[in-house]
Amino acid sequence: MRVRLQYGIDDSSLPNKIKELLREAESLSELQNNKLTAAKALLYSTANIEMVASLLEDARRSLVEIDQSLADVHAIAKGYADHLRSQQAPVGSPTPMQPARQAQPEPPPPSENYQSNAPSAEQLDWERDQQAKMADIINQMGEALNEQDQE
Repeated sequence: MRVRLQYGIDDSSLPNKIKELLREAESLSELQNNKLTAAKALLYSTANIEMVASLLEDARRSLVEIDQSLADVHAIAKGYADHLRSQQAPVGSPTPMQPARQAQPEPPPPSENYQSNAPSAEQLDWERDQQAKMADIINQMGEALNEQDQE
């Protein structure tokens, strides 16, 4: 069961906390990649297909954990960015308008003959697209944190 924790830390400690949480997400990602590598290696024989299916199920669960971890880190980083922006704005001056956020596209609905929990090809494409966008955001955050470390 997942629970939300809320606690305060000094704002100067936030970049290190974000790095720590990103390292945890990275570790989960490495474990997920190891499961996929193992599944591919086992495909040399159909006798291993049950084990492959189990590894793939575990990998999918890991992806959910990774997404949840990244969502947490994203919320923290966004809150910190907002805090920094508010600290830089002179008192009494209007804050710069933020660019309009694009609405996230809804995942495609399951096909009419959808009979299992397996995602459709359209859903997998949508998820890959969302993951690519997330990777870009993470890279940008990492670059910003590295620049901040060098200051």
